[in-house]
Amino acid sequence: MTQNRIVQYVLDSFHELGKVVWPTKNRAINICVLVVSFVLISAFAVAGIDYLFHAGYAYLLTLAQN
Repeated sequence: MTQNRIVQYVLDSFHELGKVVWPTKNRAINICVLVVSFVLISAFAVAGIDYLFHAGYAYLLTLAQN
């Protein structure tokens, strides 16, 4: 019984994959460029915030030593 359900699941999965509308090559490239750009912008934003927090913390440490 379980094997029959697994086989049916696999068959249904392949049937559903036939219904998928795959993107064209140009659309896939555009999406990839968009994702990479967003990741780079996010990484630079996080790095900038990290730098500001580090600079602020270092400044507070110098104030505490004086």
